[in-house]
Amino acid sequence: TDFDAEKLPAAAADAVRCDIFLAGAIVSPTGPATMALRNVMNVDPRLAVVPTSLVNFVTRHIIWFAFSAFRKKCGEITAHGLPEAYTERMAARRDLYDDI
Repeated sequence: TDFDAEKLPAAAADAVRCDIFLAGAIVSPTGPATMALRNVMNVDPRLAVVPTSLVNFVTRHIIWFAFSAFRKKCGEITAHGLPEAYTERMAARRDLYDDI
């Protein structure tokens, strides 16, 4: 699949998209079968009316809970395997999932 061929839809006239100046991931091993994944981003959400302190609070505290839930779900999948419906979809679309 060529993801570069996908185009973003046109933004609405009143929409303001954020600027992402730098984005990356840091993967570091924490054990023989585990790793830590850190997402690093420098983002300007272009929210002039929202105080920076509120944006910082949300990114440091609220989003942490979302990542914790994601990590818990990943642990469940690792322990019990993927549900059968997902493995069937992956088998049907090998051309897509082999690249992931």
